[in-house]
Amino acid sequence: MEKAKKDEILKKAKDWMQKNIVEPHIRNTKKLSSIDEIKINPFLWPYLANFYCGDSSYKSLATVAILPRVLGTSISTTFGTQMQSFISTVLDSSLGSTIPGIDIGETFWHRLTGDESFYYDLANAMAEVAASVDAKSLVEETIDKLAKDIRSKKEGYHEPN
Repeated sequence: MEKAKKDEILKKAKDWMQKNIVEPHIRNTKKLSSIDEIKINPFLWPYLANFYCGDSSYKSLATVAILPRVLGTSISTTFGTQMQSFISTVLDSSLGSTIPGIDIGETFWHRLTGDESFYYDLANAMAEVAASVDAKSLVEETIDKLAKDIRSKKEGYHEPN
């Protein structure tokens, strides 16, 4: 693959990562500030809060409700689905829907581009975008908002003394 073409694809990958992964992930995280958006097993919820945080305060309940949704399998699923879209739109290929494991397959990227190092170059390009993202304060703010929402809406649930 020519260097100019490779550089173009890597730039498009960075733009794609920002637009299709980072921005929706941030939007979806903000939605979690309402307990109405979250389904959680009411029997396990206090246990999980105690297990992870050491107590079942509203903030701990909010924390264990949010973290799996922000860091768990849904973002991985979204990435895999979006990667198929990336291949079919950015690379002008129809392979996205037919190749399993494209988001992790080193051999796939080598065969697609003819460049043995493209897989690592692509991962590094996306890591550059990731390095610009720090949503810790957003997650903490969302946890605090959710804790207040839990306090106001969960009649019958009281924080332990």
